[in-house]
Amino acid sequence: MKNDLVTIIVPIFNAGNYLEDCIESVLQQTYENIEIILVNDGSTDRSGDIIENYALKDKRIRTIHQANKGVAAARNRGIEAAKGTYIQFVDADDSIKEDTVEKLVQQMEQVDLVICGYETKTNIFIPPVHGLFKKKELLTYFGELCKQIIIHSPCNKMYRFDLIHQHKIRFLEHMLIGEDLLFNLNYLTNCQTIYLLQESLYHYRTNETSITNSYQPDMFAQQKILYNEVILFLKNENRYTNKNKEQIKTIFANALLHATTNLFHSDSPFTVKQRFRHLKMIMNDEKVRHLLAYFTETKQAKLFSYLVKQKAYVTTYFIFLVKEFIRKNFQPLFHFLRRLN
Repeated sequence: MKNDLVTIIVPIFNAGNYLEDCIESVLQQTYENIEIILVNDGSTDRSGDIIENYALKDKRIRTIHQANKGVAAARNRGIEAAKGTYIQFVDADDSIKEDTVEKLVQQMEQVDLVICGYETKTNIFIPPVHGLFKKKELLTYFGELCKQIIIHSPCNKMYRFDLIHQHKIRFLEHMLIGEDLLFNLNYLTNCQTIYLLQESLYHYRTNETSITNSYQPDMFAQQKILYNEVILFLKNENRYTNKNKEQIKTIFANALLHATTNLFHSDSPFTVKQRFRHLKMIMNDEKVRHLLAYFTETKQAKLFSYLVKQKAYVTTYFIFLVKEFIRKNFQPLFHFLRRLN
């Protein structure tokens, strides 16, 4: 096996509670020819001190401190500083198994991108197919890979730095959600061969205070942007086939439903009137009505589809309001109801 340098980029923002576990998991890799770029994105906790202490202990670590600009900007800063042949991303509250880098590098000798599985505390997500694929062949499974949440994240992948550098591939810093998916679509556009490894090598820590569980401004508008970009990507690759169409539409129906839920988050700045107006706008949106037949994955999705058809704005408003009240005040009940869904 080659001994090419691997750059591991860790964006960090107020991750002091888990950061040491993350860094230790990277330092303990069986593949030792790594550089670790720790990007402190304006943390106000002890994260900055932690990474400086680690940098004193291990010469493979480099630290960068910047004002808070978001995870996309932190990853981009890491890319700009990278010296490795390959690039890997690890989030600061997550960890990787000790042979993760070794197993990914083994496959990078013959491909442009390696994708593995990952796990959370309660679930394991594994690619539905295994082995070496030409891009056109792999993209026939694109909808299924998205449904299994394999495509979106940069953290279960290893990239070639030369492709990222040559095509100026970066994370879009103005996107609050989905910037990782757009990065991967851009990278896939410019690569030819991909290896899928049916093994869970990355451990994702579910964090209730993370960006995915927080209120996100303009989430509905940004989900529509992502939907359009995915369709454009598949059309450009001549892979917007019936199976991909069906799966992508179902995925984004769920995403738009989640964006509606986000409108009622307790941190939302809207007044009652403003929230009601936004809800009506969503329920009358052309994309939502176009996807009504695909709100089928859960009982909540089916109910939402029915309410949209009936233009039952007031009823929908109170259902989402009650849902958020339960989420915020009765977490065990909320998770129990989610399992029933």
